[in-house]
Amino acid sequence: MFATILILHSWLRWFVLFALVARIGVAGAAWAQGRTRSGIDKGIGIATVAILDLQLLIGLTVYGTSPTVRGALQNMGAAMKDSTLRFWAVEHISMMILAVVIAHIAQALAKKATDDAKSHRIALIGNAIALITVLAAIPWPFREGIGRALFQLG
Repeated sequence: MFATILILHSWLRWFVLFALVARIGVAGAAWAQGRTRSGIDKGIGIATVAILDLQLLIGLTVYGTSPTVRGALQNMGAAMKDSTLRFWAVEHISMMILAVVIAHIAQALAKKATDDAKSHRIALIGNAIALITVLAAIPWPFREGIGRALFQLG
């Protein structure tokens, strides 16, 4: 079960990245053009946080079933001294939860904004911060000790 969930989590990251980039692109273009908020803006915002929520839910399942994380949690003192264990037990999950929270806050503030330009600017900045946070927390193949394949197959 763990391997299947991990593969799903690994592949879903591409949808997360696409959704965040799309949200940033649409918000940035709308802000630059002085466009009013539309159903597309709202729909992309809702879809983005929904994809992030799904990825977080699957990620929490991975976290709870990971032998690496379970081992690290049994001896957090030792795990905190080991950069690989620390990444999986603390850093990855913390940064990803932070990214989801930032995206949700941006969505809520953009929705409540009193003018369209402010709404687009909030969506742009908030989702850009969320994207940077996600990019920093992904175990890219070039990251020594924690790197994973771009397309996990097993």
